Amino acid sequence: MQTFGEVQDPSTLISYETLHKFMSSKRSMRGFKNKKISRNEMEKVLNSIKYAPTGANIRTLRCTIISDDEKIKKLSEAIMDIIISSNTPDYKAYRDEGYKQYRDQGIDRIFFEAPHVMIIHSDNSGDAMNAPIGLTYGMFSAQSLGLGSCWIGLAHRVLTSNKKVQEKLTGIQDKIWGVITLGYPHDDRKYYRVPPRPDLKTKGLEDLA
Repeated sequence: MQTFGEVQDPSTLISYETLHKFMSSKRSMRGFKNKKISRNEMEKVLNSIKYAPTGANIRTLRCTIISDDEKIKKLSEAIMDIIISSNTPDYKAYRDEGYKQYRDQGIDRIFFEAPHVMIIHSDNSGDAMNAPIGLTYGMFSAQSLGLGSCWIGLAHRVLTSNKKVQEKLTGIQDKIWGVITLGYPHDDRKYYRVPPRPDLKTKGLEDLA
């Protein structure tokens, strides 16, 4: 049983102002140092993920971490190959962007040469909602450790539509629900301003005092 010492009220652990600044400073990281995360740090990220809320408190999520540079490279190239060879409108924007040129030049436009790729998967369809919450917990946890992360929706989309590639290159047989990268940000990837965000369109706020 995890405890917080003498603290009984979670609202006293951290102020809203501090938490809001921390959350609003989260940025998608697409530039990493050539340095691996320690097992201790990775376990801390996983520990945060396991405390994320899930529907009916059902805990069926599984995690696969790929840290081998060559395996990440092969996975990235396979995903780019699928995008390049596909005739579906879904990937037209990426083809127009020049993914074939990136592939030919050996430029990783999927994982951006991240040292780690984390994949969340399960055979429970309810995890379509649980997984994004868990990965969000993990990304905030990573940020507290000085790590950068990025949600790789393109990898998720391509892998889930190509079961053979998924199983061959990740070893995952059940459903993939989310893919993120993790690593130490490049020194030139530090941000000092919060990006502007539009207000959430809300009904019913006027009824509150």
